[in-house]
Amino acid sequence: MEDELLQAVLDAPEDDARVEVYADWLTDRGDLRGTYLRLLLCRFSDGREMRRLRSRLDPTWLETVEQLRRPADSGMVELPGRRLTIDLLEQSQLYAGMLEGLPTRQRNEGILDRLMQRARQRGHGQQPCLLQPTQTPIEWPHERPYPFGDPARLPAVGSIGHFRSRGPDVLHATSLWVVWCQHQLGPPEPQIVAALGRLDWEQHAHVFEI
Repeated sequence: MEDELLQAVLDAPEDDARVEVYADWLTDRGDLRGTYLRLLLCRFSDGREMRRLRSRLDPTWLETVEQLRRPADSGMVELPGRRLTIDLLEQSQLYAGMLEGLPTRQRNEGILDRLMQRARQRGHGQQPCLLQPTQTPIEWPHERPYPFGDPARLPAVGSIGHFRSRGPDVLHATSLWVVWCQHQLGPPEPQIVAALGRLDWEQHAHVFEI
């Protein structure tokens, strides 16, 4: 089955739908190559996650699928009255290294703190803005409480983005580092775009000269 899916992709490497079918098939089987294929389709910079995955995947397969890589694109997010350019999008699977146990609200707060710290480092001290994610409770099917905290799960993908906006003043622009969680690797999902639209951009953004 996999040989047929791979061949279908190689026969039409520009067809995103074929790549997504192959990626879904791999992901359903717990294969990290599915995640890697989705990153190849993403037109944003995510070098850290791709390097991590490449170190764990077969070099021959990597060479075969390299032609599927989409050209880099700064990306745009359209908001009411404002257009944002995405300079950088760095993403990671939040629970990729979790081998046992359940995620908890306490552990999730630590994950968010680390994402914020990483964003501050990338922004050279500029204060990032957190789009507070929803934590979904996880059922614990035992009478005794879960011993390590309150089981809950964040959306699976942690994201750090750097956004720029141009105003009417052609000599100045604004930028903002934002941290959020979403369900899939890739550009900001609709609920994230909506949350970006609710931000007080003038309050949080950094002004710089062009």
